[in-house]
Amino acid sequence: MIRRPLLAALALLPLPLAAETVLVDNLSACEGYHPDTEWEGMLGQLMGEQNTVLTAEFMAAIEWTCEYDAPIEFDWRQGAAMQIRPGYCMEPGPFVYPTVFVFGMFPDQTDRVYVWQTDPGGTGEPHVFHVCPAAP
Repeated sequence: MIRRPLLAALALLPLPLAAETVLVDNLSACEGYHPDTEWEGMLGQLMGEQNTVLTAEFMAAIEWTCEYDAPIEFDWRQGAAMQIRPGYCMEPGPFVYPTVFVFGMFPDQTDRVYVWQTDPGGTGEPHVFHVCPAAP
């Protein structure tokens, strides 16, 4: 099954510090999220079957992961520049492809991050991630 090798690969990714900003593309994935939860368990919970997780170091879903050459800074201040990072994505097997990521954060939308990526289809549509609020 594809899931085990990928989860093993995800275990090698840099681990975010507790209480680090974590974003998901589906807010319902955040139910029960708490920033002090053990990272591997939290990553699996947030990704579920169809969600994508974004951290300062990587972006991942159940069947693929992407890493950037340097961590991004979550900065929603007025005038903050778009952050551009070269990186790569990989899927199970020998499927690795280089890409360029553009991260956009805007002061009037401090609960989300827009991610544009090199797209052979050329749609120009961003992948939108939402800050995962901590459960009480």
